[in-house]
Amino acid sequence: MSHPSADSKAQLFSEDTWFQGVLLTFVAYGATVTLCIQCFFTLVTGLTRSKIPTQAPLITFVVAVFMLSTIFIGGANSIVLAPAAIINNPNLAQGLEFYEETHWSLHVNIMSNATLVTLCLLADMLLVRSRASVLHDGI
Repeated sequence: MSHPSADSKAQLFSEDTWFQGVLLTFVAYGATVTLCIQCFFTLVTGLTRSKIPTQAPLITFVVAVFMLSTIFIGGANSIVLAPAAIINNPNLAQGLEFYEETHWSLHVNIMSNATLVTLCLLADMLLVRSRASVLHDGI
């Protein structure tokens, strides 16, 4: 026997899209973690004393991307928010969107936005460096 939901269609749609956004964010984070681990071990495996000056900036970049991505995933998405909203307050009258707006503190949101901007800047710096090296070295 089906049980009719007391939520409106708009609330159900916003919760559904919120869950899909969380899922896609965690999939992207998983890809980032996988690539960071692969890059780190690839850079460290062939490391010799003569290669340290050229490999150290890349290793630092990979570690920084991993750390900032972890901070972003903790701030932007819901390691704390999803369980609190869904498990602790499943029958909230206004829905998940209301809970997110009222219980999400501003400093966490600002932190996640700042790490996202920093990650974009790091990626752009790496892209500019690689293009400059291609133009300069003619590789």
